[in-house]
Amino acid sequence: MLVDLLSAYSNHHDQIEGMEHVLCRIAANDQSGLPGQVPSGSPSRSRSVVDRLSPADIESLVARYRSGVKLKRLADDYSISLSTVKRVLRKHGARRRPIRGEVSREDAV
Repeated sequence: MLVDLLSAYSNHHDQIEGMEHVLCRIAANDQSGLPGQVPSGSPSRSRSVVDRLSPADIESLVARYRSGVKLKRLADDYSISLSTVKRVLRKHGARRRPIRGEVSREDAV
């Protein structure tokens, strides 16, 4: 029984061909298709905010934040990350609102 089991799982031709293919790629230093590799011809950086939001959208985002809308809500509404919302607000001079219960610098003096 043991011999039959080994013969059923050993030396499959398709496995050997796959291994030969991998060895040829290693020899040729072919790294295409590896995880984390950027395909040639594609941009190396992600799309910038101006590619995703129009100037009117950015103005609206800043105005809504200043009127009290929460950061998470803005991120969801504009389909951007929370860090992108913060970066846009910082770039456009929107002052950070204190977190509930937090004392602002002006109040601490």
